[in-house]
Amino acid sequence: MSTTSAQFQTRGTSTQTTPRRRGRSAAAVAIGFVVVAVLSLVTDEVLHLLQVYPPWGVPMREPSLNLLALAYRSVFTVVGTMLML
Repeated sequence: MSTTSAQFQTRGTSTQTTPRRRGRSAAAVAIGFVVVAVLSLVTDEVLHLLQVYPPWGVPMREPSLNLLALAYRSVFTVVGTMLML
């Protein structure tokens, strides 16, 4: 058996893994949620102040405004998810 084959087999059968740090993982998830929530709320507030959205408490009945909200919240969710990686 050649040295290369032996090295390959050694690497392939290695069972050593780094232990997961649950606290760190939970913190990453929590930070991701907080980032998404803060970005969404700040953007909502700015759009209300600029009168793009109706005043707080008044329903948004226009599909285009709901689509706008869906679009930026989707982007923010991707950003929040990337923070967890």
